Amino acid sequence: MENKFQAQLRALRLYNVFLTLLIFSLIFLSFKNDEHKESDEISVKRINILGKDGKLKIVIGGRGMLPHATMNGKEFSKQERGSGIIFYNEDGDECGGSTRKAGACWETLPKKDMPAYP
Repeated sequence: MENKFQAQLRALRLYNVFLTLLIFSLIFLSFKNDEHKESDEISVKRINILGKDGKLKIVIGGRGMLPHATMNGKEFSKQERGSGIIFYNEDGDECGGSTRKAGACWETLPKKDMPAYP
């Protein structure tokens, strides 16, 4: 009976060592820093570039994927935009960009009703 107990205890110890090694290896691999990977092409509908503060700095998007104009924290112009690129200042307000609607020429922002930012 004691031999059977010691065999079970040995099996449990081996199992414990195996699980401990597995957990430590998973933790180690989860913190592994991957090198930058190169790619010839990516396909996305919208790219948001954020600053260190987490606010939008640049948005690049396809038709219907660009956000509405924002000034002083308020949204303006609920009309759908075409594809383009929008720039934002430190306050999170739109401060320029370029958009294109289907069948139209490129439209450069800011417009007359938007204040100029340095």
